[in-house]
Amino acid sequence: TEEQARLVDETLWYFKPQSFLPHCFNRNQAKEQLCKFPVVIGMDGIRYQHDDLLINISSELPSFFAEFDRYAEITHQQPDALQHSRAHYRQLSQQKIPVKHHDLRRK
Repeated sequence: TEEQARLVDETLWYFKPQSFLPHCFNRNQAKEQLCKFPVVIGMDGIRYQHDDLLINISSELPSFFAEFDRYAEITHQQPDALQHSRAHYRQLSQQKIPVKHHDLRRK
């Protein structure tokens, strides 16, 4: 959602000044106005000039995810978020795309 994208944008600006990531929040931009920074926060399905890493925070699996070298999803332990992530995992597995799971929970 736009709210989630704005939260990511704000977090990247204010999280730690010494670890700032140059980024932009592209929303419904014309092709000639597309972001040139290494990190693009998008939510509109527009393809950007980046194809290294896509971090998905949406409940949808983007149709263009396979165009990226790497795809990542960050999932929290809320039941509906887990349900979406499991559905994405099944889709990726059915397409024979290798999936690596990283459990980042503190133990």
